[in-house]
Amino acid sequence: MAVRRAVAIGPRNAEALTQLANRLVESGKTTEAVATARKAVAADPLSRSALMSLGRALLQAGKLGEAERQFRAIADLYPDFTEARYMLAKVLIEGGRLAEAEPWLRAHVLRRQGETAQADRLLDQVIAVTAPAAGRGP
Repeated sequence: MAVRRAVAIGPRNAEALTQLANRLVESGKTTEAVATARKAVAADPLSRSALMSLGRALLQAGKLGEAERQFRAIADLYPDFTEARYMLAKVLIEGGRLAEAEPWLRAHVLRRQGETAQADRLLDQVIAVTAPAAGRGP
């Protein structure tokens, strides 16, 4: 794999490590993906792509608490980066915290002005579940 060769040549190359971590997540090798993504973040602690790769790897590995902390940190570091908000909402939903996910999804949808249909559908599902529980009618 060309990405592995790039990492071998530059083992502290955050971009190559991030790409490798992403491919490992896609192939289901989550333990290796998390370790590789951590190396990418260590190589460039401010790289949005490395930080997001680590969050996705943690989520895929089922480490919801760590993934949540990761996406919250990214959202704090890059307030206008809507993808981090969306991924945080996914983590919260995965953990059954639908009401807590709603404002994050809303913020994502509003900032993206509805350009992501998947986020719109997810928000609609969360609202459908949380609205009756909160006493807000449909």
